[in-house]
Amino acid sequence: MLFTLQEENRIKELVREVLRENLISEINESTLAFFDTIPDMQNHFVATTYEMYDDFCKSRNITPISKQAFGSSVKNYYNVKSKVTTFDGKSVRIYTK
Repeated sequence: MLFTLQEENRIKELVREVLRENLISEINESTLAFFDTIPDMQNHFVATTYEMYDDFCKSRNITPISKQAFGSSVKNYYNVKSKVTTFDGKSVRIYTK
């Protein structure tokens, strides 16, 4: 069966919505609450973002998830990856599309 381009795009959109809903149900509640405070993760420093999350959790008396689990959640939720770049002459890791 062949689909029109419009139908194919709508199917892809629906699949992305379902995958995102499933992903959200698997992400830790404290992480989702933190994500509500940051609409876009583009060009955020990886280490600084985790520190912000850790502070967010501490201020609410919540145990934060590990850096690795947090990084995976960020990448999946925001559909970003991390890469090394140079900032002020130092190598740093940032989130990017």
